[in-house]
Amino acid sequence: MRLFLMPLLGSALSRLGAQHAPPQNLWTSLGAGATIKEPLLMASASYSRGAAVVMGRLDGTGAFTGPSVNEKAILAGVRTGRSARFALAAVGIGRSRSTYRSSENTATYYPPRAVFAFQVQAQPGLDFTPLGIAIVGACGPSYTAYFGAVLTLDFGWFQP
Repeated sequence: MRLFLMPLLGSALSRLGAQHAPPQNLWTSLGAGATIKEPLLMASASYSRGAAVVMGRLDGTGAFTGPSVNEKAILAGVRTGRSARFALAAVGIGRSRSTYRSSENTATYYPPRAVFAFQVQAQPGLDFTPLGIAIVGACGPSYTAYFGAVLTLDFGWFQP
């Protein structure tokens, strides 16, 4: 009798554990927007398990002449929602590099600096479009800091 019940008990426990596993999501975001003075481009890859989120982000601001900032960052944070409809907030550390391009076609490159990176993002999960909006930025030395809004296209795998 005991040999017969053990496989049934094991099967029931494994199904119970699978029903309560936190959802896992993996997505990329590509976006374009602006800071107060310059255009802003952003690309990120994100993974979430339950409410926890980890992401890697590349972004850059600038025009053909004048100051520009390029940043690489790793962020961690939290998100709401269990599907493609969510909001998230994340903070992390990044490496930011500033360049100044003059109208005479010369460039001054400043050394890279560590910055505090942040991102707040909302993805409404509309049926007809994967559009979202993100507020991104970095706090650090004045020539490496920026703050901007980005309209994003979010593609990925969202577990219900």
